[in-house]
Amino acid sequence: FETVATMARADRLFTVNPLSTREQIIEGNPYVVKYMPSTNGKAKALISAIRSQYNGAPLFLLTSGAKEEEPAKVAWETLLASVNQPYTLLDWTRQQSKLSTVLKGDRPAVVVSLYERGKEKNRIQTNLMLNRLNALKSNTPVLVTMNNLVRDMADVDFTQLQNCSYHFVYPVYLDYNNAAHKNFIDKFKEQYKTEPQGEFAGAGYDIMLYFATALHQTGTEFWSTLHVNRPAGMLFPLRLQQMGDGNGYENQAGQVYKLVDYQLRPVAAH
Repeated sequence: FETVATMARADRLFTVNPLSTREQIIEGNPYVVKYMPSTNGKAKALISAIRSQYNGAPLFLLTSGAKEEEPAKVAWETLLASVNQPYTLLDWTRQQSKLSTVLKGDRPAVVVSLYERGKEKNRIQTNLMLNRLNALKSNTPVLVTMNNLVRDMADVDFTQLQNCSYHFVYPVYLDYNNAAHKNFIDKFKEQYKTEPQGEFAGAGYDIMLYFATALHQTGTEFWSTLHVNRPAGMLFPLRLQQMGDGNGYENQAGQVYKLVDYQLRPVAAH
């Protein structure tokens, strides 16, 4: 993709990356469009859902101080300050054994885990955190994460996740309970004689529908704003924004899901 992005900048042709979550791919290149939601976009979606579903609940941000967590921590603290949402910062390294004391209260608390130390450390921390949260029993907090533990961790305890009313952003999840998604899946199976493999089949569909519609409606003028009204039939939210002069565009939208009855259910936000 670095080669394609370099060519796009040289020839002033836009390129859309449907896969990468790395925010570095848009730095210094105004001709790159990053489809996967940014850290800021995911944080905004989750904060909106929290304020809608758990208004007034104590909010805790769980971190370890690792540099990998810094972008998410900055995004959360900036956005929470902008909406005057109080919160408490918890250091997992020093306070994990004190979680039961810190989270004790009359109302369910919301715990946002921003922990990011790499695959194996993340797995260990997740299991320890779930054990400690579920041990509270009478008042299990709501757990929110930026990363998708359901998909990324094979040994995660789904019962514990449900007990914690687990919430996360899943930007391109094909939901069989969603009529538009089901229609896409059925047509895909009819045409290709197989299930759409992974979420990127839906992402590719949305990208083609959005950009083809935009170019048809506005021609080359589209590239001055990269915005048209959402075409009918799109599966996932999309809100493109240029991230500073000289940089490319990022999708700032994300759908929040909750684990209910061992199924993912979309959560309405403000």
